[in-house]
Amino acid sequence: MSLLRHILGRIAVFSALLGLTCLASAQTTTVAAGTLRSTDNSRLVTGVRIEPRPDGSVWFLIPLNDRIVQLQPDGVTFKQWQIRQDKDLGANPVDFEIDGDIIWFIENGASLIDAGYSALGRLDTVTGQLREWAIPGAKPAGFWRAPDGKTVWIPQTNGRLQSLNLETLQVLDYRSTKTFAYSDVVFGPDGALWMVDFGDNRIVRYEPGAATETSWTYFDPNVGRVNPTQIQFDANGKLWISELSIGRMDRFDPVTSVLAEYTGFNNPIHFDIFNGRIYVAEAAGTNGAVVVLDPSLAAVFGEVLTPETLQVNFTVNKLATKVLDSTITPTNFTTTVTTIADADLIVSTVGVGGLRTQFPATNAYGISAQGGGVWVGSGGDLVRLTLQNIGTSADLTVPVAAEFGVSPGERIRIDVTLFNQGGSPISGDALLLFSPSSFAPRMAFTVNPGQTVVLTDAFGAASTNNGLTLGPVRLRVTSGTGSDLVASVRTARISDDGSSFGFSLPALPGAQAVGAGSSRTLFTDPRAGTASVLGIYAVALSNVTATLLAPDGTVRGTRLFVLDSNVSEEFNPAASAFGVSPEAGDVVGLTVNSGSIQSYINVLDTGTSDVATSLPVAARNVSIFPNVGEIVGQSRSYVSDLFLSNPDSGSPAHITVTFAPLNSPFNDLTATSVTLAPGESRVISDVLTALFPIMQGQGALGVSADIPIAASVRLAARTDAGDYGTFVPTFDPNDAIPDGAAAFAFDAPQTATRRTDLLLFNDGISGTVTVIGYDGDGNEIGRFPIEVGRQATRLNAVLAVLGVSDNLGTGRIRIETSPRMRLFAETAVVDASGDVDITRLIPAQ
Repeated sequence: MSLLRHILGRIAVFSALLGLTCLASAQTTTVAAGTLRSTDNSRLVTGVRIEPRPDGSVWFLIPLNDRIVQLQPDGVTFKQWQIRQDKDLGANPVDFEIDGDIIWFIENGASLIDAGYSALGRLDTVTGQLREWAIPGAKPAGFWRAPDGKTVWIPQTNGRLQSLNLETLQVLDYRSTKTFAYSDVVFGPDGALWMVDFGDNRIVRYEPGAATETSWTYFDPNVGRVNPTQIQFDANGKLWISELSIGRMDRFDPVTSVLAEYTGFNNPIHFDIFNGRIYVAEAAGTNGAVVVLDPSLAAVFGEVLTPETLQVNFTVNKLATKVLDSTITPTNFTTTVTTIADADLIVSTVGVGGLRTQFPATNAYGISAQGGGVWVGSGGDLVRLTLQNIGTSADLTVPVAAEFGVSPGERIRIDVTLFNQGGSPISGDALLLFSPSSFAPRMAFTVNPGQTVVLTDAFGAASTNNGLTLGPVRLRVTSGTGSDLVASVRTARISDDGSSFGFSLPALPGAQAVGAGSSRTLFTDPRAGTASVLGIYAVALSNVTATLLAPDGTVRGTRLFVLDSNVSEEFNPAASAFGVSPEAGDVVGLTVNSGSIQSYINVLDTGTSDVATSLPVAARNVSIFPNVGEIVGQSRSYVSDLFLSNPDSGSPAHITVTFAPLNSPFNDLTATSVTLAPGESRVISDVLTALFPIMQGQGALGVSADIPIAASVRLAARTDAGDYGTFVPTFDPNDAIPDGAAAFAFDAPQTATRRTDLLLFNDGISGTVTVIGYDGDGNEIGRFPIEVGRQATRLNAVLAVLGVSDNLGTGRIRIETSPRMRLFAETAVVDASGDVDITRLIPAQ
């Protein structure tokens, strides 16, 4: 029976067991970008591993000239340690790991050591001291250093698993009756060594020193050898395997013994895992190629394997381990950096759930995908790829939106609202960048001058019934004046009665993202029955330091994010990004070292399934909230929670909180004091009742402090099931509408289930505010004046007041102020569910 017929004859589909998802999405061009860095003498970059470091350097191996190489942070200088002189080449370093300034590596050549031996090396990159242990065993397949600091486990391709004691130099050889030829090893989350035996197509689990091993044969070795080349665990404890000879990636579940099989690859030789996606280097072809596989999208075949327990015996190797010491002086080489032409980067689909990017270099070998940017060894080049090189800094973006479900039925959908405030038409497209393994769903748009357009269910073709399709949205302008376009993106769960709830985010240009040198605070929600999810989206290649802080200012964890352009990461719960469990009152501090990002914490209320988005807050001395409330009702009540954080770890913050009741003169405000210790954060639930106390009422809230602090307010409709909440915008004193100027809200519906209220706070002199309504085509509906004193004011259902009786989903509200007012203005779009989206008005051009 042929190898192909054997494969086809044994495949069984386990859709329910494996979570089969099939995504048919609208396609657009996915644009990649890349550079080639040539090596010294164009020697081949064929080491197993490539490792980018936080300082911007990149480590890799060039086995053909026995070099350990570090690309310096300048991106053009290679620092190189050659472990054999030119006359003695042949040590062939193939795999390594970094431990501070120390590089541990293995050699599969025999230069300067006896035949039948292999070597483990230790290079001190500061002193240049090199120690090599020549071990009696051929062709190491990998290594694992035990926590005791003296034992190293090394599987060999000549049929043994070895342990080396670095102090006594004793080598023990371990074998079972089926041990044939190992090709890789990893230490599993269960405390065992996991290996692949390419001689007999086995997955092997072995606890160091145990008398037995467990193995699973996943392909009959009498039919053929599939040549597994690498294994790696993902974040969910599943073991991934690249199968060189049969063009397949496999995912093995140690709990269920299910082997999931993903086909369509061309000689997958090495891979990396980032953000749940598998980045695969393909060794075949005249071009180099990288495939990104998204298991949540891909079609998958599988089978249940049968475990087998085998006796493992060990013997003391009678041959002596030899220690070789030397000193290596590094040399430098200035590389040539070549930009890959767009026409030479070819992007194509690999079945469903995979994209292949080909580039003009021969083959591909070692690969890294950390941060979503791909480094790969290919021929005599170190290659850098950006797989989603879409858009410019002028594009409008939001960090997250989500689709779920297929009509008819329960849906979560994305609506994009666009307004053209200029004098000429604007055309472009909206892209949902939900996965680097799929072409981005897109919807084209044209918006005429003064027109408001809603792209309802903009990316519906990307929806499935198997899970959220989630990612950032990018709006590209292809004709017209891009700066005249304003937009928002709403993710909403649509109920049978027409009501909807979710979250709405403003689309921002790159200049308004959080840029280099900026720090921000993100608040989690401490209430029981909520989950706080942290997300970071890199608008451009970014380096970000994140810190998780307890309410008392204790640092619970830090993490450095280096993310490529258009790459996003999400962590549920937020604390999991730092390797700890969530605690009530956690805050996340972000400092952008380079690049620009958009970030968020999405707070899911598990009772209502509503999401409130906590956006990053800058520390400031004064924060203004035009409308907060404590309103008691029969079916629902409205509550407001105040979030405070003192980012200064050395000074206390003395805070004054003021409240100006609705429709009362400014001099009627009341005040109370709060003190935050250095680094402290606090959530004041039901802030009006807690601080003033006001059992029922609404008005403007002001927060002032003697040092800059972060402040935010969460407004929620409280029901028996839970909350429908939103975090409201924070105004700086400079955010007032300019003296005598105008502002507008373009996403202002008036429908059977949604209305738009206008919330105003004036701390200037009394004056007149003229309120004007427009339909989606820019036609004026009507206008009326309102006298506003130095006070907080609320106008409910503005467009209904202007006479709108039909469903108007594309309404716009404009306000014009009289001189010497200092007006802070926002809209509240209230849904029949009780959910509210609050948006600050935009100054008119």
